[in-house]
Amino acid sequence: MTIDRDRRAALVALRLSDGGIEKLKWLYRGLELGGAREAKQILAPGYREVALLSGPALTGDGLVAAIKRLTASEDIDAVDVILVAHGLNGRLQFSQGDVCSVAPKLRLLYSSACFGATHAQQFLGAGFSTVIGALEKNTTGLSEFRRLLRAWVGGATAGAALDLADRPAQRWFWDTAAKVAGRLKRVNSRKQLGGDPGITIATAP
Repeated sequence: MTIDRDRRAALVALRLSDGGIEKLKWLYRGLELGGAREAKQILAPGYREVALLSGPALTGDGLVAAIKRLTASEDIDAVDVILVAHGLNGRLQFSQGDVCSVAPKLRLLYSSACFGATHAQQFLGAGFSTVIGALEKNTTGLSEFRRLLRAWVGGATAGAALDLADRPAQRWFWDTAAKVAGRLKRVNSRKQLGGDPGITIATAP
């Protein structure tokens, strides 16, 4: 069974401007606004609906409510989530809420959060087929997600899309810059894929 465009929905959830490193708040504001616009533009050809949840509205409960609204629709058979937020080791910077209560129809969750790989198990447990996140602090963020989303919408598997987007040379450059110029510790933007690497945008949950 495959899922046609008119039966798919995506949620783009962004919250950057009120967290992270104080001196980079100007950058976070730009990334939050630009990321929302660009994600919706890239995803639109592949989905019946691309919903947006951003800024202070993105809380643990807000994320769960937005996912539940999409999964509750009789017109939607598959829901993917693009999460752009700050992360800590083991949790998102905001409370994750009761994600375990939203299992039906969930498929891909891509997170640009720092330590995104350490958040993966809860999302897999909630019913997502595939979860992608960074091993430690993530410096490649939105530059990487453009390539990943374009490949995914174009029909690539989640694993193949990640291979195209998570480029070692680019990752080494930005991680090194963060360690040397930014004096950050525990920087490793390499992404880890949990769950099924073989799903595509047309795969049934």
